[in-house]
Amino acid sequence: MIRRIAVSMTCAVLLLAGARAGAQDWPTRPIRFVIPFAQGGLMDLVLALTKGPVEERLGQRIVVETRPGAGGNVGMQSVLAAPADGYTIAVAPSNTITINQHLFKSMPFDGLRDFVPVTMLVDVPLVLSVSARHPVTTLREFIEHAKAHPGKVNYGSPGPATPPHLAAALLAQTAGLDTVHVPYKGGNAAGTGLVANEVQYMVIAYASLRGQIQGGLVRPIAVAASARVPALPDTPTFAEAGYADLQKAIPRSWWGLVAARGTPEPAIRRLQEEFRAALHAPAAQAKLRDAGLVPMGSSPAEFGASWPEESARWAAVIREMGLKLE
Repeated sequence: MIRRIAVSMTCAVLLLAGARAGAQDWPTRPIRFVIPFAQGGLMDLVLALTKGPVEERLGQRIVVETRPGAGGNVGMQSVLAAPADGYTIAVAPSNTITINQHLFKSMPFDGLRDFVPVTMLVDVPLVLSVSARHPVTTLREFIEHAKAHPGKVNYGSPGPATPPHLAAALLAQTAGLDTVHVPYKGGNAAGTGLVANEVQYMVIAYASLRGQIQGGLVRPIAVAASARVPALPDTPTFAEAGYADLQKAIPRSWWGLVAARGTPEPAIRRLQEEFRAALHAPAAQAKLRDAGLVPMGSSPAEFGASWPEESARWAAVIREMGLKLE
């Protein structure tokens, strides 16, 4: 009997030692980060500020790969096709987890079922911006102009099913506007279209249009958030501009790290800890807030806690709008 207990205790110790070794050993090779949209978006800034410090602390390179297509579905599916071993991670916007499964007629995965949270990188307040060639300067003028020109005002987005697409569509629906969606391949292309007045407005993160706004090529009109963006102190929130209903209608947007379900917990925990440290560095905090982003670094539990509620809210919105994409 004593011998059996001793053997059991030895096995337990060996298993615990193995688990600890696994946690200590990861990572032993480069980690692939998949961004499911084209280069030039706000993740370029976030990763520029965080990737280097994280690589140094992990002792391994982070190889960034862009895999755009189908509203982010192509890149996210490529993450699920890889082994769930902690070496392939998605740098995901909110739509890929909480929106797409309700929006596309045929989905190769379910965001809530097939992925697990690692950490929210940044919360992304969305800003209604118009081309500098557009005649309006306030939210009220914008709405009045769009109502006076039904079907002749276009809005751009980084692609179908992205938060900027749905946010602009929600804005139009709530305000009773007849506007036309023009999808682009990525935020850079959409910004160029806005400058050229191919599209007259966008509802997108300030960071995606920072250069154009600072250069006077694009005019911010209102912020879809509970508080003004520090980088745009003179731009009111929707509520401050007299349209609290529009502010409530536009849900939050975020970017975070997510992994395929089954990814080892030590890898998830280590990534979260290192990115939290990088995001909370004073220099990174200052630059991200200056770009209109809110740095987070939340725990996996904190990050994933809102997923079911966000998904249910988007499902209701999409159903009400009658949106479906192939």
